[in-house]
Amino acid sequence: MYSFQSRVRYSEIDTELRLTLPSLINYYQDASTFQSEGTPCSLLSLKERHLAWMICSWQVEIYRYPLLNEAIVSGTIPYEIKGFFGKRNYFLETADGEKLSWANSIWALIDTETMRPSRIPEDLLNVYELNDPLPMEYSSRKLPFPKTGEISTAETLTVHKRDLDTNNHMNNEQYIRMALDCLPEIQGEISGLKAEYLQQALLGDDIFPKLHIKKEEDKCVYTVALGRADGKNYCVVEFTVI
Repeated sequence: MYSFQSRVRYSEIDTELRLTLPSLINYYQDASTFQSEGTPCSLLSLKERHLAWMICSWQVEIYRYPLLNEAIVSGTIPYEIKGFFGKRNYFLETADGEKLSWANSIWALIDTETMRPSRIPEDLLNVYELNDPLPMEYSSRKLPFPKTGEISTAETLTVHKRDLDTNNHMNNEQYIRMALDCLPEIQGEISGLKAEYLQQALLGDDIFPKLHIKKEEDKCVYTVALGRADGKNYCVVEFTVI
């Protein structure tokens, strides 16, 4: 387990002074990045070996959004490494231990020269001490976009330099931000997020969003497909609003 302390910054909040969902994803990314620095899995060490961990899926549960200047602890728990997959939990809590969010993620080790999955080398298998996974209700990493129901399209988006990460792909948090921008005015709060990453979006790529809305008695589920010109998807993101 690894964690670090912080405070909610002004640059991380919405109009209600609360931590935004993309900022929450960034705290989770930072936790695993900080844990890896100084090990053979650091960004630079992996880059020298033409390897990179790339996200396959997110499952995030949100119980409360912390407020501006609130003291928080962000952490990560690696719990399985097998084949070319790595699985991690994440958590966000207050300095007093109040649970704010739990998450699950699945990552794949990619050969950056071939852009194909790579079996995890022996010397990387023991970098992280594995722990028991958090007691969440785990869902499949597969997230198909619904084919029937209330579906609409949104304005075409383009990948800019500001969206890129160290792999020169669009950072996984930016997909969440783009998907959020496709939602209509919502009533309630986003309490859950799922995302499946299918293809890497590169600088200059056009993204064609589609939105599906499913209204239920006690919640509303919004699913956004960030699509490619050929009809396939870069990413599918699902938001649960209560």
